[in-house]
Amino acid sequence: MPVSRGVVGFGFLVLVAAGACNSSNYDYDPPSQEQRIPTAQRDFGPIVKATHTPPPISGGTLLLTADGARAVASDPDRDRVYVVDLAAKKVLHDLALQRDDEPGRLIEDGAGRVHVALRRGGAIVTIDPVGGKLLARRPVCAAPRGIAWEADGDRLHVACAQGELHTIPAFGDGPERVLTIGDDLRDVVVQDKNLVLSRFRSGAVVAIDHDGNKLSETHLQPVGSSPAAIFDPAVAWRMRAMPKQKRVVVLHQRGGATPVSTGAGGYSSGSPCGGSIVHGAMASVGPAGDLAQTPQIPGAVLPVDFAISSDESKVAVVSAGSWKGGDPRVVLFAGKVVMPPSGGSSTGAAKPLDCLTIEPIRAHLTGQAIAVAFDKKDELIVQMREPAQLVIGTSTVSLSSESVEDTGHTIFHVAASVMSPIACASCHPEGGDDGRTWVFKGLGRRRTQTLRGGITQTAPFHWSGDEKDIGALMNDVFAKRMQGGTLSAPQVAALAGWLDTVPALPKIAPTDAAAAARGKVLYEGEAECASCHVGHLLTNRQTVDVGTGAPFQVPVLAGIRFRAPYMHDGCAKTLLDRFGACGGGDAHGKTSQLSKAQVADLVAYLETL
Repeated sequence: MPVSRGVVGFGFLVLVAAGACNSSNYDYDPPSQEQRIPTAQRDFGPIVKATHTPPPISGGTLLLTADGARAVASDPDRDRVYVVDLAAKKVLHDLALQRDDEPGRLIEDGAGRVHVALRRGGAIVTIDPVGGKLLARRPVCAAPRGIAWEADGDRLHVACAQGELHTIPAFGDGPERVLTIGDDLRDVVVQDKNLVLSRFRSGAVVAIDHDGNKLSETHLQPVGSSPAAIFDPAVAWRMRAMPKQKRVVVLHQRGGATPVSTGAGGYSSGSPCGGSIVHGAMASVGPAGDLAQTPQIPGAVLPVDFAISSDESKVAVVSAGSWKGGDPRVVLFAGKVVMPPSGGSSTGAAKPLDCLTIEPIRAHLTGQAIAVAFDKKDELIVQMREPAQLVIGTSTVSLSSESVEDTGHTIFHVAASVMSPIACASCHPEGGDDGRTWVFKGLGRRRTQTLRGGITQTAPFHWSGDEKDIGALMNDVFAKRMQGGTLSAPQVAALAGWLDTVPALPKIAPTDAAAAARGKVLYEGEAECASCHVGHLLTNRQTVDVGTGAPFQVPVLAGIRFRAPYMHDGCAKTLLDRFGACGGGDAHGKTSQLSKAQVADLVAYLETL
């Protein structure tokens, strides 16, 4: 595995939302010896269950209109879109959407219309921010994520989780182009005449030309100060363009690649400025695929959004999971990023044990920040989710009086403790998985499992089935490994109740329906897959040895196409690879007699689950 030693940056100021970093530059009180010892019971306040259960945090839901007059904010928790007058600091329009639409990314077109991707609604909604009207609702794909407007042709590009890129007119009827880019798409931006897309879990950056031809795919690189401290890139929460520098910037996480302890504080072992096996970082990619990566963003737990100033000299990052004193809070910091040597290559990575040099510039803001933007004067505007607010300078604008406070949601998203700046959502972003295969001391390689679709119904947990229920799991992982303290029975129940509301990603229609139909027959018959993978989540919850070296839990197959790599140790990079050397042979279904064409049919069916 490569070890990078150079510190390379982008040449812009960094304003970082952070929760913990032991340095005199930070507005942070180092934990006392008492704080280092997990409390007997973590205080999350009274148990609260939201009437309208909030979805997992995705971030990046704030847009300022080109004229600088208005802010438009999506509210995925309440299924609303707000238009705020920035000068008057008041809500102009409060637009209600359909239940569970989950509005996400927004973009403005040349006519001043704002288009919003409905993450669960499977559509794009177009609004008039001046008149406060819903102008149109157009279905696109099952899971729209990123959205961009291209002046050339006045059209929208919509990136979908299932790997499709839809291109439609900005408004009105017209032809639709659909390109297949590959699963796990997140953001899309226009760069000159090309389009650049990001992949959520891997952080890869894909560039295509005007006609849809793939130009490049740049993968973020592992970084480390020594072979004993390597961190792999994962989970690209947000990508934005830097037009002046003709680059894109990706805000992402990194996870430790060296063995992780399963003992007390095991998930707290990491770089000193973050103290966790997961940390936030940024990378920029140029038009030729050249890569620059920053050091760690100190204490950035769930770095879900960032903004770049108009002159591209500053950047602001918010962390939805930052924690201090038992409540989710956010602190904004400023600092410099080291430039590449003059005339030198900007390809490379930073040592993760280095921290971005930062200094506090603003006071604490109560609540969870989920989005950020710079106004025309390059002053920050921050969107908070609960209570729903916009913080504009020293003013606060209430967006909604409806509370979506939910104890289970909070436990999942907030860092476990001062000593352990890592949240459940760090490895299970948006309730799914981070796409990583971790190495655990004494256990070996273990692939992160998804929590989507009703996880409590699949107990026992972990690949080895050693955690009998959610309570046992939280006692081991949250209380011990994450140093969060013991959760009460009502807190565990609140978490379990919220987790079971996280839906599986939508099923995808097969490209070849006939092949999938043939694969279904094989799945239920000759291949004997259905002998273990049964029920609505497609698992019998048993712990069995299928020829892969030890007894492991039968995993959920619902949504399997979104969860590469496969097997307990991630040995199969694709579903087709699962039927190769690491699949366990005929102890794992009866497939050795199948032809290549039959295996392809079986894979085609699995991708529809």
